[in-house]
Amino acid sequence: MNTLKKYLANKKVDYWIFFIAIFTFIFWLVSKNINVYKYAVIGGIFELLWLAMVLAVIVIPLISLAKIITQPISIKSLAIYSLFISIGTILVLKLP
Repeated sequence: MNTLKKYLANKKVDYWIFFIAIFTFIFWLVSKNINVYKYAVIGGIFELLWLAMVLAVIVIPLISLAKIITQPISIKSLAIYSLFISIGTILVLKLP
């Protein structure tokens, strides 16, 4: 349990979670608005990354929520912004 708390307290983890949340949001936004199968290379990249992005949509909000619960709440915390971006990603996925 101590290693989990150390992991969640690490500032580099905040940056990586934030970066992955932004990348996931952009990935799903682009895939919803552009025909990714129009070009074979883009379709191949999409097919390689979609499973990782589905996992990111599930895991990133959970990690962000754990960081928010275990650490004092601050407006400078990237975990809050990662959670908001993840909620935005879920809303993008729900759009027709």
